[in-house]
Amino acid sequence: MKHLYSLLLVVLPACPAAVAAERVPVIHCTDLYHPHDDPDDHFDLATMFAIDEVDLKAVIVDHGAKQDKRPGRIPVSQLNKITGRDVPCAAGLARNLARADDKVTEDKPEYQEGVELSLRVLKESPQPVSIVTLGACRDVAAAFNRDPPCPIEPHLAPP
Repeated sequence: MKHLYSLLLVVLPACPAAVAAERVPVIHCTDLYHPHDDPDDHFDLATMFAIDEVDLKAVIVDHGAKQDKRPGRIPVSQLNKITGRDVPCAAGLARNLARADDKVTEDKPEYQEGVELSLRVLKESPQPVSIVTLGACRDVAAAFNRDPPCPIEPHLAPP
């Protein structure tokens, strides 16, 4: 996947028609920490900031409780400063979903910010929003469970 990003960075700026295309709104969900667990998360984030066709609407940093000690907000704020942008960043849920339809509403308020920011971006966008997940998918799943785009009954095996 990282090779694809490199390819996009090299090819897209050379294509005037692609640069003129409408920007795609994106929510970037990542297991980014500071200091890092693995350096690829910083490169992934920088790529989202660098691609002209990406309209980065929000960054959700996974594993809320771990973010308390190693905040991924720091590299996001650094890239905001470098680029002159103001992309919001929020910590995600601290715990896994207990079942497929879990909304995880009982997690601490500070760990609800990622789901709430995601839902706000989705509701306020006049066009479809792409969600890029490079870590846990719990915040995306909980957001879907709280406000599904269409009514869906989870297919659960009988107890």
